[in-house]
Amino acid sequence: MMDRHNDIVYKGDYGIIKYKDDCILNINSQLIKELLILYYDMSNANTDIVLVLSGSEGCGKSLAGRVLGALFCWLAGTYLKVDNIHFDLLPYLTSSVNGKKFQVNILDEAKDVLDKKRSMSKSNKAFTDYMSKCRFKNQVHIIILPAVHDLDTRISLWRMNFLIHNIKLHYKDKESYSGYKLQRGYFKVYKKDSELQKAINNYTKVGKYLLPKLYHFHGKFIKNEPFTDEELILYDEKKNKSIIDVIEKIKEMENGKADGRIKKERDTLISLAIDHGIPLDVIADSINKNLSYIKKIKDMVI
Repeated sequence: MMDRHNDIVYKGDYGIIKYKDDCILNINSQLIKELLILYYDMSNANTDIVLVLSGSEGCGKSLAGRVLGALFCWLAGTYLKVDNIHFDLLPYLTSSVNGKKFQVNILDEAKDVLDKKRSMSKSNKAFTDYMSKCRFKNQVHIIILPAVHDLDTRISLWRMNFLIHNIKLHYKDKESYSGYKLQRGYFKVYKKDSELQKAINNYTKVGKYLLPKLYHFHGKFIKNEPFTDEELILYDEKKNKSIIDVIEKIKEMENGKADGRIKKERDTLISLAIDHGIPLDVIADSINKNLSYIKKIKDMVI
């Protein structure tokens, strides 16, 4: 394992890393320092790293996950690959089980296998059981999903190191015909204090899917894409396949008995398709549902 933390150049609010000849990573300085503490513990205290990235669709959390994954790979002397990122649970677990120390594992938008409402499902139980036992492998786990509240609390309260909540904002822009311009990349970091635990455990009382008003610190991810153009093509192909699989699963359920259990499974998959950015009319046409029904599910999605 290589240790490159001394090669990070700090300028203002950012730590600058020469990741590749054609890629410089600019990462919030305070965030880097927090991550280096976790990395040092993983390297010297036989532990691992579990980060959760949350946020609404289109806020930039997948890019943030790739940037953080690239940082950990760079610290260990390797590069982030498409093989490090998974959209389905079985490939994720298989890769981690067979992986080496300091390997980076990213589970991106896998809400259908992580939703704590389905805590007794085989996929959710397998993931939770594995996460309770895999600390000794000294790997990095980056879990990306809309809301930390959807995770089994055995992960969000006991295994997660801290939460990075991603935000998209709109700023006034005279050049935009709408008068506003979308800005992605902003984030807030929440540590596992009593307020976050209260929000996760009692979100029906605190407010559905709300997070505490107080957070540890905030910053912004600059768009430093660690993947090459060729790797981005492979990444998109892998993501598209997972989206197609989601649609096919919904179709299979529609062909089965429409009992309550299947309806919940179907609606969970529909919300996952929405999280992936599939247009609402495409989802409706694919599964022969009214657009109003899909919009109703979207209103329940972060």
